[in-house]
Formats: sequence, structure tokens, C-alpha cells
Amino acid sequence: MSETTNLKLFKHDEPLETNTNAFDIDKSMNKNWDKIDSFAGTVNSKISELESNIETLEERTTSLETKVDKHDTDIKDLQSKSQELEEDSQAFRDFLSNITPQGEAEGKTIKVTDSARLPCEITIVPNNEQEISEASANILDLTKLELTSSSKCTIDSKSENEITLTSTNETGASYARFKTKLKAGTWYVKSTYEKISDTDIDTTGKVTAQKVSDWSYVFSLSKTVNSISFTLEEDTEMYITFHVKGTADTSTDIITARFYNLMFSKENIDYTPFVPQKPSFEYPSEIETVKNKINLKIQNKNIAPINTTDWELTENNTIKNKAKNVGLDLTEFDLKKGQTVKVSIKMVSKPSVSTSFSAYVDGTNVSSFGFKGIHGFNLNQIYTRTYTATEDCRIKYTLWGNANSDIFEFQFWAELDDTTDYIVHEEQNYELDIQQEMLAGDKIDLENNKEIHTWEKIVLDGTQDIKLGTAPTQENTIHLTYSYNNASLSSYSINTKSNKLKACKSVDVWNNDEEGIGQSATQLVFRLSKEKATNLEEAKEYLAQNNLTCYLKKAQNTELDLTETQKKQLKEIGKAYTYKGTTNISTDSVAILDLKYSKDIETLLAVTEEE
Repeated sequence: MSETTNLKLFKHDEPLETNTNAFDIDKSMNKNWDKIDSFAGTVNSKISELESNIETLEERTTSLETKVDKHDTDIKDLQSKSQELEEDSQAFRDFLSNITPQGEAEGKTIKVTDSARLPCEITIVPNNEQEISEASANILDLTKLELTSSSKCTIDSKSENEITLTSTNETGASYARFKTKLKAGTWYVKSTYEKISDTDIDTTGKVTAQKVSDWSYVFSLSKTVNSISFTLEEDTEMYITFHVKGTADTSTDIITARFYNLMFSKENIDYTPFVPQKPSFEYPSEIETVKNKINLKIQNKNIAPINTTDWELTENNTIKNKAKNVGLDLTEFDLKKGQTVKVSIKMVSKPSVSTSFSAYVDGTNVSSFGFKGIHGFNLNQIYTRTYTATEDCRIKYTLWGNANSDIFEFQFWAELDDTTDYIVHEEQNYELDIQQEMLAGDKIDLENNKEIHTWEKIVLDGTQDIKLGTAPTQENTIHLTYSYNNASLSSYSINTKSNKLKACKSVDVWNNDEEGIGQSATQLVFRLSKEKATNLEEAKEYLAQNNLTCYLKKAQNTELDLTETQKKQLKEIGKAYTYKGTTNISTDSVAILDLKYSKDIETLLAVTEEE
């Protein structure tokens, strides 16, 4: 007898015909059936488990199919995360605003000394700048005088208000004669002179005026009579002569005389320096606008202040010496022990004679820290010096020139560490493209992704359909018009900017017989002096040679869609942050920066403790 291989069932090995053993029902049937039943139970369990696994697999397949179906949605969700992060960033800013003191600052350049190293908000506000001045009492500009002759002298210098002459070592008259044209009416003349040489100026006269037509004298100013008035019945060409020596002077001494405080005025007023009308064709004044690209720089540098007593701050942080005097103090500041200062100079225009910048530490010249022979420096090249304080001290920077040096322009900046420990310089740089030059009133609309313009630029060059106007009183000027329909603009507001004509209300251009430009509801209106043109043809010829740039206010704004580049740039600017303590923000554009930032608690507490 034996067993089956798998279930171990009992079986008889002998053939039935030769089997002599009794059939064992218990072994052959009952126990075998029990084994079979037990195996069947196991199989059923496995089948059930397999079915369960199949069901789980089907569920997983369904889940996977669901996830596959949601794939596009998930991608869209991921794409929306950027927007959510931006919203979270704004929420973070709002949160900071609620828990930290907030600060605000505005300007073309901004310096704050109480900022935290946290996100900030910088708004760029378009702007425009232009030098504007009113003519001073119709005073004669001496630079406009035409030299006709001179005798035995040289002209050393001539400006709007003074002239310096030097005689030769010869006997006899020494003078310089100029020609000009004065309008009819009463004129007031005043003059002062300075004897620069040891020899005195001839007492017979120093400034005379004669009519070109017949050489008759109009006035003569001497040492004892240095002011006079005279009346011209008509516009008159005159010779104005500055005398260094008279005809009867037999000396051969070299005499230098400076005539200054010269005033040829239509009003009887005390002496006032010549101020030209700006803008005007004689003295154009360009309009600086936000153009092409705004470069924004955020630094943690501490810039030393400039002394504006001796210096004039001009555009683009350029500095101009106000006089030729020697020893002009530029800047002065304190250094702590171990603190380093880096001073840089960039020449914009060079002086013609030797000029140098010297550094003083507590009154002692530090030659290694100064610049010598500045007139030999290259234009637009930056020269730097650094100095590290060995003790707490005061630094002063001074320009040294001489009396013959001319007025020149340069850029100067001193970068200080904020503490005794060296702070690595950090800065953030951003750019923002501009599609069309922007003036004050234009804006970038972030909410609607628009660049909005309220001004339009035109250049009058004589090719436009300009017409003669019909305004009254055109004795000194001609009235001109150019149709430009801006139907809702007022004639009682200044709606025009120009580089060569004074901006006026159009109603004033209509009424006043003087040069100016304005804009009414339907026209650009302007007046030109009859010295420039007396009729329409001459006016167009004059404009062809002297193009007139105008910016006109518009009744309806122009809206330009922001480019993808601009959108990306604005997002980058939105990531800007301030530095702890000192933060300097600047732009090379005339745009105004509006800063909102979080103040640093430690800095505020430190200031409070010092107080």
C-alpha cells in the first residue's frame, strides 16, 4: 500500500484481481475525503485571497486611472502655485507690517539707516526734469556781445556779467570794443571794476557806448560815475568799449582790469547777476524724461554726504565747483577704529590746470589717500583710494586748485562700513524696460499690466502744417498755430512742455506779445520773436534750423500692454529687500522711487539707548 504524492491519500498498490487484503473503508475513504476536504478549504481560501487581491488591484487600477484623469488638473494646480506663493508673499508682507514698525521714503535716491533685512516694496514713479528760469530784468548778456575791434590788449575772460582785459607793454589806448543792439526805451547801466595789476586804470573813462550810425556818445562810465541811465528813441546798434588805458597814457606798464557787476537793464534796480530765460532758443533747456530702461540699484553702502556750501550738485550726482578758489571742502565724516572708507572720483569734464584732492585725518594730510594732478586723469575712468582708521578719527576731503583753474565737473563718493567689523558690500540690481519715454503723470499700471502715457511728443521742424495766428498785439512777435485736436483740454492750464520756449497758458500766448508756447483744446499755439521770423515762411525756415521739441498733454491716455519681459522684470523687482541698518537705493533715471520697508527693531533700540 502507498500514498499519493501531493495530498498523501491512502491507496492500494496491488491490482484488484490479486488483492488479498480487506478493503479499509476508514483509510481508503473517510480519511482520504477528510484530506481532500481540507485541501479544498485551503484552495478556497487561496482563491478568496486571490479574488481579494484582484479586487485590490482593480481598486488600485481605478485609483491610478483617477490620478491619470487628474493629471491635467494637477498641472494646473501646480501652475497656480506661483500665484498662491505671490499671494502668500504679500500676506507675509502684511504680517510684517502688523508686527514691525514700518517706514516710508521717497526720492530719486533714497538712504535709510533703520531698515531690517526683509522684503520691501519699491514703486517707480515716472518723472521729468528741466532747468527753468526767468530772465532777470532784461539784463544784457555780455557773452552775446560781438567783438569788432581791440587795441593793445588781450581778452582774458568773458562771461555773462564780467570781462577781464590785459594791456600790452605799449603806450597809448588799450581797449576792447563790442557791438550789440539795444531796444528802444530807457536803460540803466551800472559797472564795477577791479584793478588786478599794480598800475591803476586810466581815470578818463573805462566803459563807453557810441551809436554805430554816427559814433555819437550815448554814455561814459568812469571811476567817479559808475552808474547812469539813457533813453533810446528807437532800437539802436551800439559800440560798447571797455578801456584799460586812455589815448594820452604814455606808460608801458602791463595793466589787468576786471569789469564786473555790469548791468544793462530796463529796470532801475540794484545789481543782480544775469539770469537768462530758460527755456528759450538762445538758452535751450532739454527735458529729461524716463527713457528706454530704468536701472535700479539697492546697496548696503553708507555714502558720505557732500558739502553743498562750496559745491553744486547737478544731474546724475555730478558735482561742480562753484568758484575757482583754492581749498574747497568737499566732505567731512567720522571713522571708527578699524572702519574702512573707499573714496572714488570720476571726471566728467577736466580742468585745464593742475588740481588735486587731498585727504586729512584729524587735520593731518594723508598723501596716500589723496589724488594728485586731477587734470591728467582720463574722462569717465573711476579712480579709488581706501583708508582704514587705526583710531577713531575725523576725515576731511578737500579740493586744491589755483586762481587760474576753471570750473569743472566730477563725480565723488565715499563708501563707509557701518560698523567696526568689515561688512561685505552687497547690492541688488534690477532693470525695467520702458516702451515709450514717460513724464510725470504717466504710470505703470500693475493691476491691468499696462504702460499708461498722458503725454505725446512732437518735433516742430518746419514741415508741419503751421499757420499764422490772429492773436492781437504782434509788434514784437508773430503768433503761430498748429492744429492738434485734444478736445477736452483747458486753455487756462499749462498743458505743454518745450525745450526752447517758455510754457504758458494758451490764453496768455494769445494775449501777451512775448515768446511762449501753450496748448488749447484744438491747437498748439506759440509766438516767435520777430528777430527770428517776421512771416510764416521765415518761421518755417527758422524751425527747420532750430527744431522745437514739445510734449503735449493728451485728453485721452495711450495704454500699452506690458511686454512679457516687463512683466518678468516687475516680478523680480517685487522680490527686492532692504539691508539691516543702512540701505541705499538709487536709479540712473529721473524717475522717483517710493519705498515702503520694515524697520529693524535692534537698530531702533540701539538708537534709543544712545539717546
